Amino acid sequence: MTIPARTLFIAPVIAITSLAGACVEHPDFLASQKVRAWENQCDGEAPLCLDACGTSPAIGEAVCTDTAWTCRRGVRNDLCCDPVARPDTCETWTTSCSLSNPCPGGYTCVHSRTHPVPADDGVCRLGDLTLPAALTQCNSAGLTPPALFASLGVSPVKVIGVVNVEMTCEDRRCNAADPCCQACAGAFMIEIVDETHAERITLPVRTESLACAGTNCGYSCSPLQPGRRYLIWGLFMPQTSAIAPGTLYYSGHCDP
Repeated sequence: MTIPARTLFIAPVIAITSLAGACVEHPDFLASQKVRAWENQCDGEAPLCLDACGTSPAIGEAVCTDTAWTCRRGVRNDLCCDPVARPDTCETWTTSCSLSNPCPGGYTCVHSRTHPVPADDGVCRLGDLTLPAALTQCNSAGLTPPALFASLGVSPVKVIGVVNVEMTCEDRRCNAADPCCQACAGAFMIEIVDETHAERITLPVRTESLACAGTNCGYSCSPLQPGRRYLIWGLFMPQTSAIAPGTLYYSGHCDP
């Protein structure tokens, strides 16, 4: 569907579930991946060494080898993380993942860092971001009330609303020989209305690829079409520095 170029608006939808996992050696610090500049130095006190993550007591201290703290046996305690009890000890993003190379406990395989929706192949992200089966069904069960988004954390969500798009075009002057010289692109937004409580909210909706593209003469969009009403499910990511309470990362949709 091609639409004359003009400004429209859209809102995003997304969701998450509870964390699960156990104390693990963080994938980012596997021997083959110790390439971070800040990791390759022996500053401060030597970290303790453990037989394995989650075990105690310590079996000794790490020694400085080639400008990096190394355990002659076992694993460094500061390279362990507990994604359930102490997620602050874990990196948000780790290694790549696939069906044959799943993420460790407490992590979810998502499409990418820019589109953190559960996938079979991608990158591991801290947390259980699995979308419950009830959210991916084409019915009104499990809809997220608009008023809840203001206080919602990273969560799987499902919403119903009208999708629009806000287009941005190149700032250049076209002439009669090339009247459509401006390249344009746009992102979706969804307006969610709760008529029962007279509440209304607009959320940005992010898809894995560019939502809309074209020129100042017209553009096309996928997988949603501006002006239409959809039921959308995905992962909601809160943000505090924007007008909207967060962004909905698109996972799927249907006509309500």
